[in-house]
Amino acid sequence: MKNAQLGIIAFLAICLYGCNSKESKNDGKTIHIGNIVDLTHTLNADFPFIPVKKLTYPFELIPMATLNGNGVEANTNI
Repeated sequence: MKNAQLGIIAFLAICLYGCNSKESKNDGKTIHIGNIVDLTHTLNADFPFIPVKKLTYPFELIPMATLNGNGVEANTNI
């Protein structure tokens, strides 16, 4: 599982524990699961962008390392 996925799972677990804990108090600091909105977007070549000459470019994923060749997968973009 990727680090970002583990981070999201850990965050949600903490939120769920805090929201369902009997010790939980409504002090305005508790994040309720119903208030969380996933704004994640998958980056790909079709991802929209505002074209600004010599400043913005379409997303392009470029492999830097592969699991077979390097033991890890790593990518970069322009």
